[in-house]
Amino acid sequence: MATIRDPKYLKYVRDYYPCAVCGTDQDIQAHHITYAEPRGIGMKNSDRFVVPICPLHHYELHQYGEKSYWKKKGLEPLIYANILWQNYQTKVKQRKP
Repeated sequence: MATIRDPKYLKYVRDYYPCAVCGTDQDIQAHHITYAEPRGIGMKNSDRFVVPICPLHHYELHQYGEKSYWKKKGLEPLIYANILWQNYQTKVKQRKP
């Protein structure tokens, strides 16, 4: 699978979705889920595997360890990321003539 880089999608996630953990809509970042697909050292996963998250929870996630953090919070980021990606793809298709 080719790595997807889509700056417009990352902006869409940051602009239209609140933090997946606390629900704030302030300073949202698009977090790349590190275990979503195999990748080389130092490489990010495809942009389609992102979830919106505020700076505080983004920091906590990296301090705690990603899989453990999501489990502790009771969240399924891959499911959420797939829903966001599908919503975006539907929106993009609707814009095309």
